[in-house]
Amino acid sequence: MVDKAIEELVRCTALSRIVYGEGHWKLAKAYVQLADAYFHFKNYVLQAVYHCENARNAMLSAVQMTESQLEKANILDVLMRIYLTLGRAFMAQKKYCDSEQALAKADKISQQRSQMSCVSSKESTNWQIKIATLLGRLNANEKKFAISSSYLETAIDLTIKHRGNDSIGLIPIYQDLGHVEQAKGKHANHDRAIEMFLQAHSIASANYSEGSVELAETACVLANAYSNVGQMDADTSAESYLLEALTTYQSEYGPNHEKTLTVNDEMARLAVRMERQEEAIAILRRSLSAKTEVFGPFCDQVANTHKMIGSIHLSQSQLTKALKAFRKCYSIESTSYGAHHRRTRESLRTIDLLMANPAIANSMTKSRTEEISSRPRFNTIIR
Repeated sequence: MVDKAIEELVRCTALSRIVYGEGHWKLAKAYVQLADAYFHFKNYVLQAVYHCENARNAMLSAVQMTESQLEKANILDVLMRIYLTLGRAFMAQKKYCDSEQALAKADKISQQRSQMSCVSSKESTNWQIKIATLLGRLNANEKKFAISSSYLETAIDLTIKHRGNDSIGLIPIYQDLGHVEQAKGKHANHDRAIEMFLQAHSIASANYSEGSVELAETACVLANAYSNVGQMDADTSAESYLLEALTTYQSEYGPNHEKTLTVNDEMARLAVRMERQEEAIAILRRSLSAKTEVFGPFCDQVANTHKMIGSIHLSQSQLTKALKAFRKCYSIESTSYGAHHRRTRESLRTIDLLMANPAIANSMTKSRTEEISSRPRFNTIIR
């Protein structure tokens, strides 16, 4: 469906060029709609930038003359959308300086447009909220946490004032504010972060029915926040929210879905932290066949699962079982990345350390692949 929609937008752009010509603002509008679709639905950042540049060139190639206030508002709307999309795309590319300049231009145009009588206050407020949220995210990426929080709190205040306390538009903003708090590292206030994520989950609960995917997604974010606290009570809360999300994902998507498997892995990590190692191993082993089916037999997800199982066995001093798990991980990584990749060498180093243990060395031997990989590289120079 997404590909079909983009195909129609491409047609729309071609027709706009034929009907209106190269320098018309409606051609620029078609370009920016196409750019936004590529970015929002496909995450094609380069295409978004390319089509935004086309839109901007179309606007600059001719003077946009009109006496109509409504048409002037439409022209400003196109310009604002161009710079907003550019700001988001540059942010995705980590070109933060370019992103800041683009968003500042979008904000300036938005303020100019809001003063026009044909533009409603509701529409102006919606754009102010979007721009403030994007500026909050941008400053968070630049580690300017105080400025980021200020922008996000402004977005929250505007949303509450014009849409109410239970608006679903508040969910991503509260989550952004929680992520900003978590990003402060050792200075993070985890209680405040959890408060933000709880607000988001509460609003989701008020707007979506029990068992909905939207509610499961806010539950996952909240569970991760509790997991970061590192206390037993917090881990118990994290487990309850993860179980809520897991039940929904299994019901909606089935056991062999990426989201279900991701929550399964989080449940396993949480079980390890709560010193329930056997339960963690059981969860991980049950997920192996599903991961192989979804991602393929030589994927990172399967390799990492074997590595995690090996690490748990290692923490329990079950060296033989740990060695078997790490060997499976090494086999996948050597096939996927080659023998000299960093990940493969790290796994081989772990295997070598385990094989150095006399108890293991007497009962197990290196495989032919491991033996060849551990040999020094051939050198024709005699020293």
